[in-house]
Amino acid sequence: MSTKDFSTPNRDQKRSERSLIRFLCQALRHTPWQFGIVLDAHGWSDLDKLIFAVQRCRSEWALMTRQQVEHMIACRHRDRLEISEGRIRALYGHSVPDVQTATRGIPPNPLFHGTKACWLNEILTYGLRPMERQLVHLTTDFNYALRVATTTDTTPVVLTVDTERATHDGTEFWKASRHVWQVQSIPAFCVTTTFRPQADAMN
Repeated sequence: MSTKDFSTPNRDQKRSERSLIRFLCQALRHTPWQFGIVLDAHGWSDLDKLIFAVQRCRSEWALMTRQQVEHMIACRHRDRLEISEGRIRALYGHSVPDVQTATRGIPPNPLFHGTKACWLNEILTYGLRPMERQLVHLTTDFNYALRVATTTDTTPVVLTVDTERATHDGTEFWKASRHVWQVQSIPAFCVTTTFRPQADAMN
């Protein structure tokens, strides 16, 4: 990635940018110690230290500047990453323990969750659970849930969560970004199947 203005990135720049954002999310969500950074209890880390790690990771990122990272996040990735006062954090998706970036709130109804078809029966029996992450991630955006499911399975499933029933059952919801909400778990009786390719093809 060059040092040009990224307001209108070309195809190669978009590909490099996607790789960079994946790198930042990996470092800020899962393995900060691999890149010499430390997260506080709210997920914040020193921006300059992370950029130094970026510069050392790939030759194409060697000239990456703080201004470019700030511009990319502000223009195209502010729902995933946040920068403030020389610090950076991922807004959701952490597997690092004892990190909480969201704020408690009352969610809209319904919310959606994208998953693999092979997990559907288990979810409809036992509900939604965090699995390898700390929290279950839900979204107000059906298309986003479908994209998430499609990246992990050729037979994606989108589930609908009745947040009013879940709240009445005692579930606490935490808002992580403009469209992402987090919970500890969702009981099975609050979950229904909204999109399933095999079923839809039969109708």
